[in-house]
Amino acid sequence: MVADSTSATAERAKELAADGKPATVRALASAAAVIAGVLLASWMMQAAATSVPNDLRRNGTVLRALASGHPEIVIFGDSRAEAGVDARQLTRQLSRSPLAYNLATHSQTLAQSFLFQQGLPSSVRVVVQFVTPENIGSDVALDTNVFNSMYLYGYRPSAESRETLGHCFGPAFATRLGQSDFAERFEGRWVLRQAIDAAVRSRLRRDLALAREEDDLFFPTAYTERMSPAKFAGELEGVKERGSGRITPCQACVIEAMMRRARSAGRRLLIVTTPVHPAARRVDLQQRLVASLRARGVEVLDLSSALGDPDFVDPLHASASGASKITSRIAAALTANH
Repeated sequence: MVADSTSATAERAKELAADGKPATVRALASAAAVIAGVLLASWMMQAAATSVPNDLRRNGTVLRALASGHPEIVIFGDSRAEAGVDARQLTRQLSRSPLAYNLATHSQTLAQSFLFQQGLPSSVRVVVQFVTPENIGSDVALDTNVFNSMYLYGYRPSAESRETLGHCFGPAFATRLGQSDFAERFEGRWVLRQAIDAAVRSRLRRDLALAREEDDLFFPTAYTERMSPAKFAGELEGVKERGSGRITPCQACVIEAMMRRARSAGRRLLIVTTPVHPAARRVDLQQRLVASLRARGVEVLDLSSALGDPDFVDPLHASASGASKITSRIAAALTANH
């Protein structure tokens, strides 16, 4: 009886072990599958950023140009700078014909410009930085998707860049710039959503030269056709309310950091105020803004009143004739104060 009891107990133990083993294996297999799925998804986000159409692919174009090009003059700013400077014309109008790149991007903020300027090649002698009343009067650093796109294209902020922008915008922003590689890759999920938006935009806005904006290093404007009078007038009303004529402390902090970085590298920094449509122009606010910039010791070229109505394709962006005038003014400023 004792032997039979012992045998039964042993058999039962084997059954329990057999029953438990598949469950344990299944649990481990499930966990491994989840981890593998997450890792695969994070890899796919980086691959998607370089292959799937999205509104931020120009960031990759700029980063590649900075890594492999040898320009002497670089221009930064938002879409108004994209539409406002023909870098080839600038090269033609300057002595020695220095190579110039227009590295402006859609919605580029001062903080993003500062991050780009971290990686300027040693050939760069002049940095032309466009500022707008809205950007310079904002407390916003940059959209998190914008930085994430830069990261997915290979950008890594230096300790100096993180510390500087953390000082300007707060420690939380510095922490955001220092996220782990896994976190940045995982946050790239926006790329897939953007692919749909980009496809729809390309169909609805056939007036925009989107491929040119993405790839062109010299005159990357997407705005080539003037708006209809009715649409122009409607959008003009919204433009009139933009900007406060003041510089927020955080944006002033970034400009001062740009000045220090340019001085330490022996470069010239020229701040350009973006042209404003005559119907939206507020001279008192613009004068206050320029005075505030110059009080900080920065060189300023005020182009807020440089263009007339025919020089705009819409209330914000210059036409080809407007860009030619802006570029000529920049060339004259660089020559006169050389």
